[in-house]
Amino acid sequence: MIKLAAVILLIGLIDVPPMLKMQRKKELALFSVLAAVTFLFGWYYIKNPTQTSIADLLLSLFNMNGTGGAGK
Repeated sequence: MIKLAAVILLIGLIDVPPMLKMQRKKELALFSVLAAVTFLFGWYYIKNPTQTSIADLLLSLFNMNGTGGAGK
């Protein structure tokens, strides 16, 4: 969990100062939302590793479970 937060914080420290310098408020808001969503999904998967993943849920939604793949 600490590694996940550290990676997100490191990326934020690299990306946020130029956004603030150029006054890109919309980009900063989008970055903040995406960073929060990334952290929440990462936290969820770290806490519940045996749960169905988002990719599996989307594939089952479109009835694509195990029906494709490379070479088929």
